[in-house]
Formats: sequence, structure tokens, C-alpha cells
Amino acid sequence: MEEGNLKFGLSYKLIYQTKDNKGNITGEVEIPSEEGELGLTCEFEIKRSLNAELNTSVFKIINLSQDTRERMFKDRYNTDGYSRMWFYLGYQDRLELVFTGNILATSSYNQGTTEIVTEITAQDGSFLTYNSNSNFSVAENTTFEDVYYRLANDFKKKAETLKDDFKVEILSNTAKAELSNRTPQAMTFVGNTWNILKKYYSAAFFIDKNALLYLPKKEKINKPAFLINASTGLIEVPKVSNIVLIVKTICEPSIQVGDLVEIETTQTTLYSKKQFKVFGINHIGTIGRNVLSKVTTSLELNKYTIDF
Repeated sequence: MEEGNLKFGLSYKLIYQTKDNKGNITGEVEIPSEEGELGLTCEFEIKRSLNAELNTSVFKIINLSQDTRERMFKDRYNTDGYSRMWFYLGYQDRLELVFTGNILATSSYNQGTTEIVTEITAQDGSFLTYNSNSNFSVAENTTFEDVYYRLANDFKKKAETLKDDFKVEILSNTAKAELSNRTPQAMTFVGNTWNILKKYYSAAFFIDKNALLYLPKKEKINKPAFLINASTGLIEVPKVSNIVLIVKTICEPSIQVGDLVEIETTQTTLYSKKQFKVFGINHIGTIGRNVLSKVTTSLELNKYTIDF
């Protein structure tokens, strides 16, 4: 997208939903609401990555009404019930889902003399990862692909008890080849499902937007790369940190973890006009009617070019 044509009118939508322990909806709040509270300010930092760790994000809404604050309150140590949120980000009415997760805690506090901040901490897939367990055995010579799907199905079964729309993405041919090794003997898998996955499947699997995905490092991405240059929002010269190349751009909500990007810059030729896989995304900023709205997107890329 070109900044001059489409990158204006930053907008967001936050949906906050509470359920009981059977998955029945007990309350829902939408911010901003069509019924009022349109002049709110939203500050946020959204983190997503393909590491085998849960994505954690923080949202701050300034000056919600007391009634709304009370409806959204959640004590971090209260495990009764199941709360979840969705956060959409974009320009004008072109919004993309950039985060969904379980609400760990929501509290409100005074900031200065006039502002009341409602702070939400959420984690993608946390309820399922903490509460899903596996207990099954497989025969000798079973593929680790079959084991993976058995473990993933345990997530699905737990999600169904909560009327949750958790998804398990189909393994690609590259992933299937990587998981074609077979168990050397009969094996039993007992314990927390998430921990078992981390033990046997390294960092190739992850949860993003309430879906379990498996992305091998050598996976070929069969879709066009996003071009990032000065006209599409590139803000700074790409920086290197260990094996990660960090690229900062004006808010770009359409890029997903695992996508390809192509960098074009006149500042350096080392990474210009080369393609890289997105390992991590960090959206950070502020949107509000009474403040200067500003959101940036930082991408973490493998600094080595994609070799097909």
C-alpha cells in the first residue's frame, strides 16, 4: 500500500468476550462502541512470532466508562471462566485481525489526575495450552506426522468443550517430509499437550490467531512477497541483531507470520531487492481522536535470503 493513497485514517476495533467454563457467552464489549465512548484512546503492543512460545500482547484503553470497566475486569488469579479478545487494525474501514487471545488479566488504574487506564494482558491460545492434556500410545514405526495430528486433536477436543473456534492447519508437503521419521519403538505420550509438542517438535510449530501451525525453516512460500520500501512505509534502515534482520515500517496489518517480504532501500545494498521470511511481527502505537495517532510495524526476518 502506498502511504499517500491508502495509509491514512488509522482505525481499530477490540472485541472483549467472557464465557463460563462450559463455553457459554456471559458478556461482550466492543470498543469503540456504536452506542458511545467514541473518543477513546487505545495504546497497544502486539507481539506475534513463530517461536514455540505463546504470543503475549498488552492493550490500554483510556477513559472507559465505569460500567464498561466493571464488565471487563478480570483478576489474574481467577481461573473460573474463559475470556477472549479480538483486535482488528487498519485504515478507515479496512481492518485486519492482528491478534486474538485469552485474557489473562484486566484492571483499571488512575494515570495523572484525569485519565483512567484499563489495561488488558492477553495471550494467544493460553487457555488451551495450559489445560489440554494427552494420554495415548502408538505402535512402533508410527510417523511423527501421525503423532503430531494426535496431539493437535487433543487441542481440538478441549476447544470444542468451550465452543472455541481453534483451528489446526493442514501440514504442508515440506512439513510432512520433515515429520516422516518413525517411532523406533512403541511410545506413550502422557502429560500437558503443549509441553509434549515442545519436546518432540522443536520450534517449527506455533500458535498464531488461535490456530496451531507448523512451518519448517525450508518451507517454500507460494505467494507474492510484500514489497517494503520508502513509498510503502519503510521508516528506518534495516538493522541486524544476531541472525535476525529487523525492518520498521508504517503500520502494515496485512503481513502475517511466515509471509515473504522484499526490501528495497537506497541506504544499503546488502539486503536490498532480496526476499526474507517473516519470523516475528510487533505492532506498537496509539490510536485516538484526541491524540496524534501513530502505529509502527517491526518485522523480524531471517537475515539470510530465502534459498529455494
